[in-house]
Amino acid sequence: MGYTKVLNLLIILSIIAVATGYILFYPEQFGICMRDVGDEICGAPLARNIGEPLVLGALPMALIFLILRFLPSRYFSAWLKFGTWYIPLAAVIIIWAPVSGGDIFSFDKESITWFFSGLYVAVCLTLILVQFLMGRLRGKITA
Repeated sequence: MGYTKVLNLLIILSIIAVATGYILFYPEQFGICMRDVGDEICGAPLARNIGEPLVLGALPMALIFLILRFLPSRYFSAWLKFGTWYIPLAAVIIIWAPVSGGDIFSFDKESITWFFSGLYVAVCLTLILVQFLMGRLRGKITA
């Protein structure tokens, strides 16, 4: 399977993950939980444990996959070396993070997800920039 087909599949999976996370983040609006049942029974666990990390984690991935879709394969190869270890590692850390922190200096699931999502975008954009500059440098050396 070519890298464009892989990226198309990754874009679709990321969008599905964002949509699923959004549905789980607002379960009452989609009929998963009833409002009169109480927030502690259904809404809060779904929203904080699954919905929020899915939206905050999959949205940056969809953005990077969309950017990579329109770039040559060497950009995808560079991303693949990074993404294959970063995404599972970040997911495990986010899963193990507590739902809510105890004080102002402790980390909760939301802040950990924001941090790893921002770090993911920053590193991916840096990888894309480095690949671009290396390509330009290679072009000047061979010319």
